[in-house]
Amino acid sequence: SYYFDHSAGADPHANYEMVTVDGAGNLSARAAFKPTAGTAATIVDDAPGAGMTFTGAWSHTAQPPAHAGTISACMDNGATSELVVDGRRMLLFSKLGADCGKLAISIDNRPGEVVDTFSADDIWGVCVWQHQFPTAGKHAVRLTVLGQHTPLSTGDLVHIDGLRVEQE
Repeated sequence: SYYFDHSAGADPHANYEMVTVDGAGNLSARAAFKPTAGTAATIVDDAPGAGMTFTGAWSHTAQPPAHAGTISACMDNGATSELVVDGRRMLLFSKLGADCGKLAISIDNRPGEVVDTFSADDIWGVCVWQHQFPTAGKHAVRLTVLGQHTPLSTGDLVHIDGLRVEQE
């Protein structure tokens, strides 16, 4: 079987190694892959102390399917996660689910763009939002839980799994 990490850490400019496993569980030698030309992205993980500042009743839990094994979640209207990044392109990664709701994403104190994280199925490591500027620079990002959901959702839960910041 084949698995590719499509979470916040997946980056064509990063270094990767591949290992194969046969039916008996034997591992092959590692094969290195050269990254494509360019600068590797910066990943701001959701773990406390990794670069995001949280206000409100966020839970921070260890979850193996999440990027770097951690994910943060909250359902309280007005709870925020804030950070300052330096880059040209930003991608927010989340977990979608049947109990998930909406969040607003604001850059540099501009009005927020609403993102709905509802899905009938649990889906980990999904890019739910991206934004690109004409040139790289410093930007303040605020993620705000709205305490709202679509009629199909059973809750207002919002997950944050990380933010990938690219220079190019």
